[in-house]
Amino acid sequence: MDISETIKFRDICSLLNRVRKTDNKDKKCRIIKQYYASFCKHRERFREEQKLKPDMPEDGRSSFYCILRCLIPKADTARQSYGLQMPTLGRVYIKALQLSAQSKEAELLEARNFCSIRGDYAERVYRILKPRCSNSPSDLTLKEVHDMLDSVASENLLNTENVLTKLSQIASAEEQMWFVRLLLKTMHLAIGEQRIFDLLHDQAKAMYQACANLSKLCCHLADNKFALINSSSQQLGNGPAPLVADITPFEHVRPQLCEVFPGNMEQIMASDVLYMETKMDGERFQLHYKDGCFKYISRNGIDYTNSFGSSYDEENKLTMKLVHLLPIDMQSIILDGEMMVWDSLNNKYREKGENTDVKHLKEERSWQPCFVVYDLLYWNGQNLLGIPYIQRMYKLRSLLREQEGVLQLMKSEKVLSVEDFRMKFQQALDQHAEGVVLKKQNAIYRPGCRNGSGWYKVKADHIDGLTTEFDLLVIGGFYNRARTFVESFLVGVLKYISHQQFEVYSVGKVSNCTQQRVLLNNTLNSHWHLLSQEQPPLWYHYRHTNAEGRPDVWIEPRNSVILQIKAADLNPSGAFALSMSLHFPRIQMWRNDKAWHECLSLEEYKQLKQNSKGSGIKKIVKRNVSLDDFIGSQSKRRKLTPAEKRNLGLLSYEKQFDPNNVEKTSQLFEGFSVCILSAALNRRYTAQYLKTLVVQNGGTIVENPLPNNPSCILIAGDISVRVQALCKSKKYDIVSLDWLLRTCEKQRIDITPLDFICITPEVKEKFAEVFDEYGDHYTTFVRSKQLKRICDAMIIDNVPELDDEALNELENLIYPIKNINFFRNKNGYFYSIEHDSIHAKLNFQWHAGNVICDRNIEETEFNRDEVLSKISYIFINLQQFHKTEFLEWLHERFTTEHLAHIQIVSIRWILDSHKARMLQDIKEYTWHDFD
Repeated sequence: MDISETIKFRDICSLLNRVRKTDNKDKKCRIIKQYYASFCKHRERFREEQKLKPDMPEDGRSSFYCILRCLIPKADTARQSYGLQMPTLGRVYIKALQLSAQSKEAELLEARNFCSIRGDYAERVYRILKPRCSNSPSDLTLKEVHDMLDSVASENLLNTENVLTKLSQIASAEEQMWFVRLLLKTMHLAIGEQRIFDLLHDQAKAMYQACANLSKLCCHLADNKFALINSSSQQLGNGPAPLVADITPFEHVRPQLCEVFPGNMEQIMASDVLYMETKMDGERFQLHYKDGCFKYISRNGIDYTNSFGSSYDEENKLTMKLVHLLPIDMQSIILDGEMMVWDSLNNKYREKGENTDVKHLKEERSWQPCFVVYDLLYWNGQNLLGIPYIQRMYKLRSLLREQEGVLQLMKSEKVLSVEDFRMKFQQALDQHAEGVVLKKQNAIYRPGCRNGSGWYKVKADHIDGLTTEFDLLVIGGFYNRARTFVESFLVGVLKYISHQQFEVYSVGKVSNCTQQRVLLNNTLNSHWHLLSQEQPPLWYHYRHTNAEGRPDVWIEPRNSVILQIKAADLNPSGAFALSMSLHFPRIQMWRNDKAWHECLSLEEYKQLKQNSKGSGIKKIVKRNVSLDDFIGSQSKRRKLTPAEKRNLGLLSYEKQFDPNNVEKTSQLFEGFSVCILSAALNRRYTAQYLKTLVVQNGGTIVENPLPNNPSCILIAGDISVRVQALCKSKKYDIVSLDWLLRTCEKQRIDITPLDFICITPEVKEKFAEVFDEYGDHYTTFVRSKQLKRICDAMIIDNVPELDDEALNELENLIYPIKNINFFRNKNGYFYSIEHDSIHAKLNFQWHAGNVICDRNIEETEFNRDEVLSKISYIFINLQQFHKTEFLEWLHERFTTEHLAHIQIVSIRWILDSHKARMLQDIKEYTWHDFD
C-alpha cells in the first residue's frame, strides 16, 4: 500500500490554497513546514499499521514524494511530459463540458492569446466550471490523482479526454483547477523551488541538482541519509566539502558543467595543476551498465537506449561493438562522455552544425555513433565522484580499450605554463576544434555544478577580438508564446545598390536577450509587418518553408537597426536564405551609430565563407592567440556590470562627431557650450542627431561638463548611470531633452523649473522668486498644456484617504454638471460571463462601480454573509437568460434576508448609461418576474 492512498486530494488542494492566498513568503514557508511536520507523524502511524520496522529503508511508498511533486511539479522528472499546451487542453475541456465551439466560454478556454506569465489559465477554467459544477469536494485520493496524471502523460489525447470527463463528474471546481495547474506545471504559489527544498533539508537542493530525482531525495529525507553522505564528504579533505551525490546505475546523474574561462591563466595555474582536453562538438551522454544491460542517458535525462542498443546481442548498434572494448570483470559502470558522429569514409568526426543527429543515424550511411569517454563516475559498486579527477583518469585508462570510430578516450595533456597553453590552444584552433577544456587535477565530480566546479571551457569567441564580429541588419522578428514581445530577431546581410534598390538575405536567428531588449522592441514595434497578413516583397529572401527561419514579422530595411553579432562559426543550415548560417550567435551591442545600409554586405559575407578548405564548418578566427589573451589587459577577466552593458552600445562604437561638417542655420545658442550627456534612443534621438541640432543653432559641443561655467548647458535624454552620478553630486544643472527640442523648434530660449532634471540649490533659489514650488509662474498666465504639465509634475505627500462618500462629494464639486463616475458606491454581481456581460462589467468598473465576484466570496470564507450583504445589484443578460436555472441559483446562493435589498437589473442599464454618459432611470431595467 502507498501512503498516497491515505491522503485526500481535497486536503492537498486546501494546503495549496492556503499557500497561494498568503502574501508573506515567511508565512507560506511556515504553512508548508507545519504540513511536513504533520505528514511525518502520519508517516510513522502508516508504517506502524503496515508493520514496517523503523530500520527498514524507505522505498518511496511512504515518503513525502507524493506531496512534493504537487508542490514543485516542474522538478518532477520521473513523469513524462504531458505534451499539453493551453489551446489543446482547452479543446479537451470544450469537448468534456459539451460547450459550443462558437461560445464565449470556448474562446476563453482555447486561450490563443493568453499570456501564462501574467495570467493563470487554471483560474480561467475555474470561473467557467464554477457555475456548471455543483460537485462537493471529492473523496479522490492522491494516488488516484497521480494515476490520472500518469495516464495523461502517455500523450494519448483520448486518455486526457477520459480523465477530464471523469474528473468533471466527481471533483469540485476547485479540485479541477488545481489538477489543471498540475498538468501545466505552473502552481502560482509565489514561493520558489529553493525555499521549498530548504524547508526539507539544507542539502536537499544540492542533492536534487546532482540526481534530478525527487523520489530518491524524499527517500534520503525519510532515512536521514544526509548525515551519512556529509560525513563521507568530509573525509575527502580538511574543512567543509561539497555534497558527494549517492549514485547508482540506470539513474540519471546530472553532468558536471564547465564555467567560462575567467581570463587569467596564471591565477588558475597557481591554484592547482591543470590538464587540457579538446572540447568536442557532440551530444553529452552517459553510458550505464549493470547485470548485462546497457542504458544511454542524455544530458537532460532522456533515455536513448533504443538508438544505441541495450545489450551486446543487438545488431548494427553501438553496444554490439563494445563487447571487446569494455573490461571482462565489469559488473557495473557509469561513463560520462560525448556521443559523436564518426564518418568512416573520411575518418573524421562530423559536427552538430552539419545537420547531424547522432541519435537517429541511418544504417546505410557511412556515419556511425562514436562514444568519446572523458570521465568515470562509477565502477563495480563504487561511487567515484569524490575522488580527484587525475585518479579517475588513471582508473579509466586502465579499464577501457579504444577502437577508432567506436569507443575512444579523451586525451588530456598537462599544461606546463601559460605559453604552453597558448601553443596548445592555437593548435586546437588550427585544427578547427570548437575549443578546449581545462580541468584541475584535484577537482572532484560535482553533478549539475558549473561555477566553482574546477572545469573551464575556453573558446575562441570568449576572447575579445579573436573572432570576426558581424554587423547584421534586423530583417524580422519571432514573438514569444503570448505574442506580446519579440524575443528573437531574424538577421541578414544586404545587397545594396541604392536607397531604393536593394535585397536582404537571412543568415541567422539571434535571441533578444540584451540589456536594451525593451528599448529595441519599442524602437522597432511600430514598423513590424505581420507575415500572416502581408507577405514581404521579392527583394526579401528567407526560407518560408522552414519554421526556424520563417519570422512572425518582417521589417523594411530603412526602418530597421544594425546589431553587432558574435558567433562561434559559420555552419551549413537549411533554415536561412544563405547556405552558411551563424552558429551560437549572440548580440554584443546595438550599432546605433550606423545607418541601415552600413551593415555587412552580401559580398563581404561570401568572402568570410571562402577558404574553408572543403570543410562544412567555417571557423571565423581572424588572428592568432597571444599571451595577452590569457594574462594581459585584453583578457576577459570579469563580467561587465549592468551599467557597462547598458552603455556599451551607446558609447564604445560611436563615431567621432565633426562639427565642421554641419551647416549653421541660426544663432540661437551662440556663446553657449552644450554637453549631451545621453541620447533618447527609444524615441529615436541619437547623440549624433542632438549634437548636429545644437551646432545647427550656433552652439559649441563639449564632451564633458564645464564646472562653474554658467554658459555651459547640460542636456540629458535617458537617465543613464552618468546622468545619475552628476545628479547625486548636486554640482550641475541638467535640463531635459524636451527643452532642447522645444527651444530649437520655437527659436526662443525660455526655461522653467520643470525643464530641469536636476537643479543646484543656487539656481533653485533664484527660480523661487518668480515660481511657486510646483513650477507655476506667479504672474504669467499658463495655457492648458502647461497647466497639465505642472499638475503631472506635482508630488504631494500626506494626502488623506477619502472614503466613497467623501470621494463622491468631491467629484460632484469638481463636476457639478456631469459626473461620469455615476456608479460610485454601487456593488454589483454579474450572473453570466458571455461577451455582452463582460463588456457591461468593464463599463460598470469604468464608471467607478465595484464588482463582487465568486472569488471575493470564496476568499472570505468566514465573512461570507458580510460580503453577500454588500451586493446591491445582480446583473443579468435577458438575451441569454434561463429563468428557471437563474431562480434556482438565486435561492441557493442568497437568503431571503439578502434578497430583500438586492435588485435584479438588466445589463442594458449599464450599457445605456455608458452610451448616454449619465445614469439612466433604473426602474426601466429592473427585472421582477419571480413567478
